[in-house]
Amino acid sequence: MKNPNILFAMNQPALDTFLPCVVPGGTVIYDCDVAQIHTSRTDIQIIAVPATSQAAASGQPKNANMLLLNAWSAFEHH
Repeated sequence: MKNPNILFAMNQPALDTFLPCVVPGGTVIYDCDVAQIHTSRTDIQIIAVPATSQAAASGQPKNANMLLLNAWSAFEHH
């Protein structure tokens, strides 16, 4: 997809590559344990989730991606 409405970024290269492609009004959800956002965009919603550390603390380190999905679900249903 060239211009996503939603971006889930699990690492810095993904965030850097695809953040500029998110459409105005879109949402970026990223793992702030492994990536930092550097943007002046005010036309998108940005949600930082410490997914890697939360997953590790729960004893399920491979579930970081599910925590990002859960954050999106909570955001959408708020």
